[in-house]
Amino acid sequence: MPLIMIVSAFAALVGNGGSPRASIAMGKGDNESAEKILGNCFTLQIVISVILTAVLLWNRDFLMAFGASGDTIEYGVSYMNI
Repeated sequence: MPLIMIVSAFAALVGNGGSPRASIAMGKGDNESAEKILGNCFTLQIVISVILTAVLLWNRDFLMAFGASGDTIEYGVSYMNI
């Protein structure tokens, strides 16, 4: 559950920040700026996804930080590896 919330939070961060700015630019008739804003949002989301993927490769440490015990760690690791 915390993993899904983290990914959703970063997606919402980029989406809720970029879409109003792009809408304002499109409302002004400045479609070139709107395309740049959306392109930057897309690029930022890709960068965030790569960073999160790199961080989550060490899933055992991540799970232990979120409170997994020695009894449940193997179940969590196998779930995250899917």
